[in-house]
This record gives sequence, C-alpha cells and structure tokens, in this order.
Amino acid sequence: MAGDVKVAVVSGAHDRSTAQTTNYVKSGFGTPKSCIVIQTSDTSDGTTVLAQSKISIGFSNFTNDFCISHQDEDNSAKVDCDAIKSNTKCFLLLGTDGSELSGGTAGVITDGVGLTNTLGNLGTDPFTTVIMFGGADLTADVVELGVNSSVDTAEITNVTWGADGNDKLMFFIGTDITGMDSASSGIGNSFGVCHATGTDAGGWTFVQRCMGWASDHNADPSSSATTMNTDQCLSIIKEDTTQDWSLEVTAIDHDPTDNISVTTRDTGAGSNMECFALLLDLDDRSAKVGSVDSPTTGSSWAPSVSLGFTPQYVCLGLTGLTAENNIGNAETNTGQEGISSNTGTGEETCHSWYNQDFAGTTITNNLFRSRAIDLRTSDVATVRQDHSHSSFDSGGWTYTVNTENEPTGRKWFYAAIEEAADSGNTADIPPPKATLSLEPYTPEMLQAHNVEVPPIAWWRYAIAA
Repeated sequence: MAGDVKVAVVSGAHDRSTAQTTNYVKSGFGTPKSCIVIQTSDTSDGTTVLAQSKISIGFSNFTNDFCISHQDEDNSAKVDCDAIKSNTKCFLLLGTDGSELSGGTAGVITDGVGLTNTLGNLGTDPFTTVIMFGGADLTADVVELGVNSSVDTAEITNVTWGADGNDKLMFFIGTDITGMDSASSGIGNSFGVCHATGTDAGGWTFVQRCMGWASDHNADPSSSATTMNTDQCLSIIKEDTTQDWSLEVTAIDHDPTDNISVTTRDTGAGSNMECFALLLDLDDRSAKVGSVDSPTTGSSWAPSVSLGFTPQYVCLGLTGLTAENNIGNAETNTGQEGISSNTGTGEETCHSWYNQDFAGTTITNNLFRSRAIDLRTSDVATVRQDHSHSSFDSGGWTYTVNTENEPTGRKWFYAAIEEAADSGNTADIPPPKATLSLEPYTPEMLQAHNVEVPPIAWWRYAIAA
C-alpha cells in the first residue's frame, strides 16, 4: 500500500540528568525515520512564562544530530545574548554565560524517540516537543550543507530521496556562526521550510517560507528583530537588525544521484558557514507551504489556505510582524516568535520566545504550552492568540479561539502534510451472504434420535455462510 506516511507530535518534561534518556512514545506509530526536536527552558505546561529567551531547534535521523540554539538573558542592563550550532546534538540549552547546560542525541525506541543527554548541567527539566516522521513509504534524511558567498550554490549529493515526481518537504535551520559547538555572542538564527513539486524532466516548483530573529549583544536599550520571508528557506538578520545572508532552494535532481542545490542570497554568508536540513520524500502524499494571517475576530479560526487535502500535521511559524519580506515594522512587537506543532487533539504544542524591543533593562521570556497556539506580546503582558485544535478538514484546519487580543493580522507561515492513505476500511466490505443448501439425512442419523425412518429419502436444510 502506497501512502504510508505518518507524523506524530509528542511532548513532555525532559530529564536533564547526565546520561539520562527520556522517551517520547506514540502507541502504534511504528519505527520513526527522523524527527524534529524543539526545546525551551520552560519547566511547566501552562500559561506562566519563564524568564530568559531560550529556544533549541534540532533534527535527527538517529545517525546525524544537528541543532541551533540561543539564550537572551533577562533583566540585564546591557543585552547579554549568545547563539550556537551543533553537528553532534539535536537539542541544546545554553546558560546566561553562553555555557552548554543540557544537550544530547536522539535514538529509535519502540513507537517513538529516546532523547539521551550527553551533558546535564541544567537545574530543571525543560518541556520538549518531538515531531516524529515515519511510515513504510516515507523516505527521510538529515544533512549538513555549507555555503560561502552571495554567488555560491551548494549541492548536497547522495540525498536519500524517493521516486522522481514525489512531493518533497524540507525543513532548514541555520545561524550566523562559523564554528560548531561553541557559543558566540549575538543572535542571528533562522528556521524555515521548502515544498517542492514537479519532476526532473518537467522542472521543479519551490514554495519557501522562513523566519529569522536577532538580538544585539551589549546593546542598551535592547534591540530585537524578526523577519518572515516568502522566497527563502533561511533568512539571517545581523545583530544591528539589518539583512545579512539568506538561503534559497534552487534545484532538485535524481540522476545520476539524488541531490538538491541551495543558493545564498542578499549578502555573502562568509566562509565555512554550515546549515542543516531535514528532507522528507512523501511518496504519493501531498504537502503545502504558504502564508497565513492571524485572525482578529471570532471564536474559531479556519484560514482560507486551500490545501487540496485533509492534513495530518500542521506546523506554524509565528511572528508579531504585520508585513512580510522586511525586518520588523513600526510596532514594538518585533521580539516575539513561536513554533506551533499539531497533529490533532492531544497532540498540539507551542513553543514561544520573547525579547521586548527598546527595553532599557532587557525583558526576555519563553513559554511551552500544550496548545495549538499561545503567542503573547513581546513584553508577555497580553495574550495575543490562544488556540486549541478543533479539527482537520478537507482543505485546511479549524482551531478554537480561546483568547484573542489582536488588533492587526500578524504574518505567519504554515507547512502541512496530507493524512496517511487509508489502509482499508472493512466497513465498506459487504458481509457474506447466507446460502441455502440441501443435505440428506441418513437413516442412521434419524434412528440415533429415535425417529422412525420412513421408506423415503429425508433431507435437511442447512445455512452455510
């Protein structure tokens, strides 16, 4: 059966002890082939934010483990912030001094993923979301790619793709740091996605979205920035909140080897700049990537996205921006970002992180919540959007709006994956029909029950299913 592609969202507190493994399980899921790991330092699942802006986003195929992470210290007279990337860990949280407090790798367990710490100096257990991708027909890979300049096109060869013509969905993470596993002051991080449709012979069409966020180290007052781009899979902002380099998927090829090409845009990326990608080939399942405006009124939200299929998974990149393809805007809510992950009721999480722009003393926070969306103003004083999963529909999704304080639609992007193919519905198969047949009674059968045997043949009716 084609179309066996599955996604699950599993969350919970992560045991921060050294060498400890925390398991994230979805009963009946089977063996995952890759995962995204999202971790903030928030230690509870609820409405209370935790001081410090911290977010780790990582990929794993259980052989390769990659991540980016940052810390933006709260209550600092001058901005004290750091970022890091790793090609040895898929989750990593930094201390306010830039030290690595907690991090590790992912491994396959029955129906899930086990996250094992390689270091565990964090004082509390952070809540973590694991997005698992699996199914017999899914092809998945996690790769590292290097880019060097504004004219550089990097080719990732020997990618594990499925057949030519299948939909591809590619997630990307990157940061403006050259070295691995060594924190650098200042933040210029990005998370994005690309959807590819087409064939090698007919050409490929790429739809890309990303968000980037920055914080200026040693600034007074604080200076934070966000961007959301509609034609790139990564966008790196400088600490001074101007555009630095960005990345665009430009080609896919299956012959002679499976590969993708990515090209740097805007300014040069510098030498030895590595980014990371999680690549999914969806067999005969579809995907879609696009933009959506947050709602401003109503008790439910069903955006007009016209997916063309019923999704099993929806990811949202959340920002406080009111315009795409620029950095910030006239408002001061440019220091709010979030990632929403949803595969249905009971499988919905939102990680968000905040830096109040123009604050004399830095005000930063982060939040984990089992909600489809929980996004605050940059000072976290007001809940802008609080949504719960309601349904996945033919063509989109519907969320219940629990709280809304949104005067203007905010710019978000989405990535959706079609539900798995029906493995067979026995309700559609008619029950067997009863048939009537005649079988002879023998004299011996009747005599055994003290029945007089007449000198004629006797018959009985029998129902055969």
